[in-house]
Amino acid sequence: MINSHNLIGTKLAKYIRIILALIVFNSIINRTIYSWNNEISPLLYFTVQTNLAIGLYWFLGSIIPKIRSSRATIFITTYIAITGIVFTLFLNYGFTENIYIKLGTGKITDTIHYYSMISCIITHYFIPFLAVLDFVLLIDVRNMKFDRKVILYPVVYFIFAVFYAFVTGKYIYPFFDPNYMEGWAYVALICLGILFIIILLSRVLYKLNYIVQNKIDAYYKKILAGVKDEK
Repeated sequence: MINSHNLIGTKLAKYIRIILALIVFNSIINRTIYSWNNEISPLLYFTVQTNLAIGLYWFLGSIIPKIRSSRATIFITTYIAITGIVFTLFLNYGFTENIYIKLGTGKITDTIHYYSMISCIITHYFIPFLAVLDFVLLIDVRNMKFDRKVILYPVVYFIFAVFYAFVTGKYIYPFFDPNYMEGWAYVALICLGILFIIILLSRVLYKLNYIVQNKIDAYYKKILAGVKDEK
């Protein structure tokens, strides 16, 4: 279980998370039906996996609050946040350029382009941003110590992505392609760099949560003190 400062109310927070989860599910369905890249299954993308994870966590956690935990919350929030960061830093231009090239050559339709871009905005910007806000403002994980196990899932994913490339000759992301990166050494460096960012990001999220929740505690104490003074 995790503690929550229900600044907007328990029920409202639950309903908002359920609505956001449904938006996530719809975006994933759109990416599956209107896929701009038929060579790679949408479910193989880190973006889809992390969005699916946060969507399920929001939905199921709203119905069965007992399944929520500090560790699961900070892990999933870190993963969805790194999705937005990596896309913005490494993939944004490549994705946009690639999809417009395929649109111009007739390899994708206007309909696929439309739904792909909308889903891209939702899963890479909208959901990561709101997930971080939810974590910082409405959830208290101060009872948890930093856990380095946060990198286990990304490590497994990177190993799978490289193995998948060896077996199929297809690269889930450009930075897994040694031809694009000019060698496997650069692929390894990028992966190690992302793992470092994940550890740093998890620490930053935890620290930010700690600072904000302390301020919220102080705010509530002032309100309670004011009520007592009035009495």
